Amino acid sequence: MYNVSTQLLHYNLRFRVCRYVCSDCRLRAY
Repeated sequence: MYNVSTQLLHYNLRFRVCRYVCSDCRLRAY
């Protein structure tokens, strides 16, 4: 259970970082 929750947390964090980077790239591109 702990491992699953940790994996989910890492996935969520990675997703947020990816979205932040993508949005930052878009702002720089335009």
